[in-house]
Amino acid sequence: MGLNQFDFGKHLDCSSMVISRWERGLQKPPADCLIMMGKMAGPPAGWYFWKMAGISPEDAKRMLNKA
Repeated sequence: MGLNQFDFGKHLDCSSMVISRWERGLQKPPADCLIMMGKMAGPPAGWYFWKMAGISPEDAKRMLNKA
């Protein structure tokens, strides 16, 4: 997406330090951030993030239809 950690964090309402921890595997992103990453990526790439957040394909499709 061409975003640095600071700008990516702004989209997710978290700090660049948190993004760094995710990238280094020290922490996993919470479900709300995974959902937002999925929305940012859009289908088909977004399916990866929604699955990690525990969202079924059917629920993700409903979520996308509401947007």
